[in-house]
Amino acid sequence: MEVVNLNHPLDLTVSLNSEPCVMALGFFDGVHKGHRKIIETAKEIAKKEKIKFTVMTFFPHPSNVISKTKKIDCYLSPLPVKKEIFKSLGIEKLFIVNFNTDFSKFCHQQFIEQYIVGLKCQHVVAGFDFTYGYKGQGNMNQMVVDSNGRFDVTTVSKLEHNHEKISSTAIREMLMTGEVQKIPMYLENHYSIKGKVIHNYHINHNETVLTITIDHSYHLPKKGLYKITVELDNSIFAGTFHVPIHNTGTIEVHLLKSNINYDEGNITLYFIEQKLGDSQIEEYESMFIVK
Repeated sequence: MEVVNLNHPLDLTVSLNSEPCVMALGFFDGVHKGHRKIIETAKEIAKKEKIKFTVMTFFPHPSNVISKTKKIDCYLSPLPVKKEIFKSLGIEKLFIVNFNTDFSKFCHQQFIEQYIVGLKCQHVVAGFDFTYGYKGQGNMNQMVVDSNGRFDVTTVSKLEHNHEKISSTAIREMLMTGEVQKIPMYLENHYSIKGKVIHNYHINHNETVLTITIDHSYHLPKKGLYKITVELDNSIFAGTFHVPIHNTGTIEVHLLKSNINYDEGNITLYFIEQKLGDSQIEEYESMFIVK
């Protein structure tokens, strides 16, 4: 996957080096089921039209620049993780727009001229609630007008679970209340964070404690003790994790019924459920089978 970082104003050489493409547009935090519907739609169109399959995302979150909105500086998928997900979905070219003050003041027509037409996009795919340009004055209906027939526009409709829109906002709310067990219906998997093991020690023959570094911008669940599963070196372990109030970039997790020596390497933690009592943890341990 080719990654192109875009800064405003757009460098003319980027436009000159662009090629016809289908582009999925969005911030895509978490790359949840709704996001995947947008991306898969764009992928199918690109395959049919036999042109490049691209995605355009933005960083940081616009709320960090637009002062009147609630600031979002913790992410379900920090940018490096989001890149990995995009690559796994078969995206051929990823545009990352630096969302700064100058870019936020760009009117909707100018955005279309430079960032869509200028990048030789022949078909845009985005969600029904996607907005663009100064104060979000551009929406999917306006995009059809702004295109002036120069590219096609596909609007992906709302995806719901239990009559609630599947959204990054909904997932963040579940994390803030500790209701992590509900998240798989929105993400297709348990909420997870990736990190690197830097140290381990043993409490006894049946429990290992791992010290892990993670991205400072990860959105952690509400403070508390959680049941987790850990993917480590192609093996799966049951464990627990005391989530702190703040993400300092270093965490400790306890692996149950394990006695491993693993001082470095990549790790993924999946949040299963917030712990409510010791009996539930014991039942969890007894049911768990290391694969």
